[in-house]
Amino acid sequence: MEYNVKDFGAKGDGKTDDTDAIQAAIDAAHKAGGGTVYLPSGEYRVSGGDEASDGALIIKSNVYIVGAGMGETVIKLVDGWDEKLTGIIRSANGEKTHDYGISDLTIDGNQDNTEGEVDGFYTGYIPGKNGADYNVTVERVEIREVSRYAFDPHEQTINLTIRDSVAHDNGKDGFVADFQIGAVFENNVSYNNGRHGFNIVTSSHDIVFTNNVAYGNGANGLVVQRGSEDRDFVYNVEIEGGSFHDNGQEGVLIKMSTDVTLQGAEIYGNGYAGVRVQGVEDVRILDNYIHDNAQSKANAEVIVESYDDRDGPSDDYYETQNVTVKGNTIVGSANSTYGIQERADGTDYTSIGNNSVSGTQRGIVQLSGTNSTFSGRSGDAYQFIDGSTGNDLLTGTPIADLIVGGSGNDTLSGDAGNDVLEGGAGSDRLTGGEGADIFRFTAVSDSYYTASSSVADQILDFDASNDRIDLTGLGFTGLGDGYGGTLAVLANSDGSRTYLRSYEKDADGRYFSLTLDGNFVGRLDDSNLVFRHKTIAGTEGDDSLTGNAMAEILDGGSGNDSLAGGLGNDVLRGGAGDDILNGGLGRDQLSGGEGADIFRFTSVADSYQNSGDNFSDLILDFDPGEDRIDLSGLGFSGLGDGHNGTLLLWTSSETNRTYLKNFDTDADGRRFEIALEGVFSDLSEKQLVFERLVLEGTRLGDQLSGTELNEELLGGAGRDILNGGAGDDILDGGSERDTLTGGSGADVFRFNATLDSFRNYDNGTSRVDDITDFTVGEDLIDLSALGYSGLGNGYDGTLAVLLNADGTKTYLKDRESDADGNHFEIALDGNYADQLSNGDFIFTNLEVIGSSSQAA
Repeated sequence: MEYNVKDFGAKGDGKTDDTDAIQAAIDAAHKAGGGTVYLPSGEYRVSGGDEASDGALIIKSNVYIVGAGMGETVIKLVDGWDEKLTGIIRSANGEKTHDYGISDLTIDGNQDNTEGEVDGFYTGYIPGKNGADYNVTVERVEIREVSRYAFDPHEQTINLTIRDSVAHDNGKDGFVADFQIGAVFENNVSYNNGRHGFNIVTSSHDIVFTNNVAYGNGANGLVVQRGSEDRDFVYNVEIEGGSFHDNGQEGVLIKMSTDVTLQGAEIYGNGYAGVRVQGVEDVRILDNYIHDNAQSKANAEVIVESYDDRDGPSDDYYETQNVTVKGNTIVGSANSTYGIQERADGTDYTSIGNNSVSGTQRGIVQLSGTNSTFSGRSGDAYQFIDGSTGNDLLTGTPIADLIVGGSGNDTLSGDAGNDVLEGGAGSDRLTGGEGADIFRFTAVSDSYYTASSSVADQILDFDASNDRIDLTGLGFTGLGDGYGGTLAVLANSDGSRTYLRSYEKDADGRYFSLTLDGNFVGRLDDSNLVFRHKTIAGTEGDDSLTGNAMAEILDGGSGNDSLAGGLGNDVLRGGAGDDILNGGLGRDQLSGGEGADIFRFTSVADSYQNSGDNFSDLILDFDPGEDRIDLSGLGFSGLGDGHNGTLLLWTSSETNRTYLKNFDTDADGRRFEIALEGVFSDLSEKQLVFERLVLEGTRLGDQLSGTELNEELLGGAGRDILNGGAGDDILDGGSERDTLTGGSGADVFRFNATLDSFRNYDNGTSRVDDITDFTVGEDLIDLSALGYSGLGNGYDGTLAVLLNADGTKTYLKDRESDADGNHFEIALDGNYADQLSNGDFIFTNLEVIGSSSQAA
């Protein structure tokens, strides 16, 4: 039954105090066993009772207060109110109120014209006492201008739901969950509040927090915390989606809590860290986009640390344990020190992996825990960290890193792993850390002295039995007396330092000089000093040659060869035949030789400039009549002015070179650039491949074969045979039973519907696709359109991994069928039973650059 407050004398004219009239309608509904109290459009002024806990309006069990909409129905505190008021609308103190709610209205605290401490909406029994309100619903409610907390459901409330509501311009927190049990917060927005946007606190547990947004708040966007009393930790909180941005401190703070998951959110533009966890156990930070935080001061994008409460209510120190940070995309700002930083304060058992981190100033990851672990992204051989034109402090990860300082007096530290450190220009300090490290010098200007100054680099921890110094770019022939293209080795008087020196100056008066801490006289030789490129030679057949971290010469010889240079400043020579050349990282020189060759670039980091240095590759013998440059993996749209995803074609008759340049920087300040020996002013899309080529079948059984380019093969209907050939291809068999072969390269096998590959046990139909050459860690199976969550037992949205009796085929099976009895299933040739992981699949939405379609 509906009770219209106008029938009880309420005016809604913005002047009259309507408290008694509205309360009379609430009491009447309650007395009748429940009902809806309706407030038509208007501004209803209200005032409080004698005690703060009396509130202004006391809602009762089985009563729902409903307005005409946010901004249409406004309940506003009277001017001049100067007392404490714990809830403009609230449940009665100590009554265990149940099955009630408010919707479609605005609560206005009128704080510009009042002086008391005022909360907007308040629920709960009595703080510190046994008892609870339960079954509370809030929908489409706006609370503004209260001096304290807007939405303040308090201890204890069971089964609270707040959705589609807004809190803004309030004195403290927009939304509070204080000792809530089984609460749902969904699609709410909290902005411009004095303290936190959302605050889940005081032993709350079993909380579902979905698609909420917090921005412009004075402190944190979202806090999950025990609070200022010595209570049980908050636990079992699921945070899914939403965004937390442009808040004064952290985007998300998880503090003194257990079993919390933060997943699928965007967190950016906050003053301090994007995410900070303190004194927690079993927290998971998964698949979020965390970027451009640390706007107010230097911070890591994600900080994992313990919490010292020894001066607090518990008199305890809480070490953080078992935090997982995986699958996130993290992009730093100018103040972001690390992507993920684990403090050296007792924090341990942190697991970090499969994150994409870029744009940070000191390093990707810093770990301190004895039992903490780190792994790179699937397929990453090295983490690439490069500096700026300033004096950088760059720290590597526990796996292999390529760290490039650029100009400036830099400090580079490799941490664990087999690292490559290149200080670049300036006087740099280099520490390899654990592992077999390479210290690389590409020009005399990297480390030298003159008649008046010294700009020499210093290696602090050289290990003569494991580490190497790469001097291949300098032209020295070996050790000697420092003349005739040799380097002299000498130690200082007390043997604490060793110097590698040339006594022959270059045209600018610079003498190469390098300092090593320790005495290495008699211990330096060809095993740890590299003066010449190592040559990796092919045969007369079709070879696949791959370089490593050193500077190398890859010589394909005759045959149709595939050359991949790795991390060094490599020289790639295709020789005769139709070759594919990919220099990889480093300043590479590429010669295709005879035949129709492809020069492939798969990352901006393959060939680029930044503000401090040039890392561009040089193609020495491009033939515009036969050769092509494959840029399909980079996302450029074509030739243009070098901005907005285009490449500028620029020629120089003075240097006899042609350049392809992009002026848009990536997150790490890199601008893609390639140089070609010769003037090629007529280059066009005939020679430049910008988009992935699409080979499309018919409704019949087709046989599609790719080339050495990156292609998309679409079988369509019919029993198709798809072979990607060389290149990083996408294979989509479509319906019917298809045979899919990726060939060389990192290929994606895509399935868009259950009927693309299935088995029906009821009618005996089997149309299962067969992948013949899946490579773990390189290829991917794209199931993002099908809604699976991962590998498992084949139930509840997972896929089971099964092996046939003789171990020759592996099956991915959904044990649950669609309405027609069809079970999704894929076959892979070979035994992958103990090899496949979620990292070999795309289960969520991911755009493949250059693809003609996007996974749903």
